[in-house]
Amino acid sequence: MAVLAIVALGVIAWAWLTGRLAGWTGRDVVALAAVVIGAKFLAGGSVVAGLVAVVAGGLWLGRHWARLRGALWTRRVAGSADLAAARDLLGVMPTADERIVRAAYRDRIVAAHPDRGGNVVAATRLAAARDLLLADIAARRRR
Repeated sequence: MAVLAIVALGVIAWAWLTGRLAGWTGRDVVALAAVVIGAKFLAGGSVVAGLVAVVAGGLWLGRHWARLRGALWTRRVAGSADLAAARDLLGVMPTADERIVRAAYRDRIVAAHPDRGGNVVAATRLAAARDLLLADIAARRRR
């Protein structure tokens, strides 16, 4: 059973390093770890502790499965048209670094934020453009 726990933790580490856990929160990872640790307890003979951990973690993961599954398997690679549209929306050049993208987002979100008279759609589009450009910058840095 220890081998299964090590393999499960290895899969979690792989998913984290490849960015597949980008949509997961800390609570989601704790729930997954609870399931793995609960399974270890069950295999070791601690039935009550194992069942509590597996059921609690499983309930959390089951309740949020649609969001978690989307984060794991529907990651779409941004094309050059997506990046160009994001740059146009924020008004940055293709050579912009992280600092410039964040500053452009801050400047534009002031007017677009719903609390300041803007609307949710515009604020969401700005945030998505910022996230897309920051992810592209991080990916280029890793290469």
